[in-house]
Amino acid sequence: MRRRRVLGVILVLFLLLGGAGAYGVRVWSEGQKYIITDDAQVKGKPIPVSAPASGKLVDWKAKVGETVDKDVILGEVELPPGPTGAGVTVPVVMPERATIVSDSAVPGTMVGAGMPLAEAFDFDDLWIEAMVKESDLAAVKIGSRAEVTVDAFPGRTFVGRVAEIGLYTADVFSLLPDTNRTSGNYTKVEKRIPVKIRLDGKPGVRLIPGLNAAVRIAR
Repeated sequence: MRRRRVLGVILVLFLLLGGAGAYGVRVWSEGQKYIITDDAQVKGKPIPVSAPASGKLVDWKAKVGETVDKDVILGEVELPPGPTGAGVTVPVVMPERATIVSDSAVPGTMVGAGMPLAEAFDFDDLWIEAMVKESDLAAVKIGSRAEVTVDAFPGRTFVGRVAEIGLYTADVFSLLPDTNRTSGNYTKVEKRIPVKIRLDGKPGVRLIPGLNAAVRIAR
């Protein structure tokens, strides 16, 4: 009985070690074929809708979720009384064709020139930004095939191509100082570089900016 138990334990350990070894080989093999990162997000260019002048917001038509064409008038700002008299208004126009995603405008309130009233994105112009380790950067090429998975759509794989490789590391424009370097106790930390990936064709799902993703770029 004791011998059987020992043999059973040995068999279990053998299977566990074999499984771990097979997994390690698979990870190593994928690492030779792909640059892999789960530090990635869906990105897009924010399109702010701003007040054209200082005054009173007397009219506002923007609605969250609505797609608006370029130069469509979304509202009006009434200028303060001046040489031209009271009641002069300036239109608030849509700068580009895009979909309104947030609206902070309150009709009847005073606004300043350049004050953001709404934010929009062009959902036909989204991409994936993958942060690639500096040790993998030399293997990334413009046009390289990329496979993308998005956390919001498990089981789906999207195919794209590397469209742009960043010319700076992710921490270059950070607002926080590099305390690791200034403290006198420097520890080298591997940097990451943003890589822009354009998906081939329409994804077939509604991607939105900020969604988490994982990327495999062919070497």
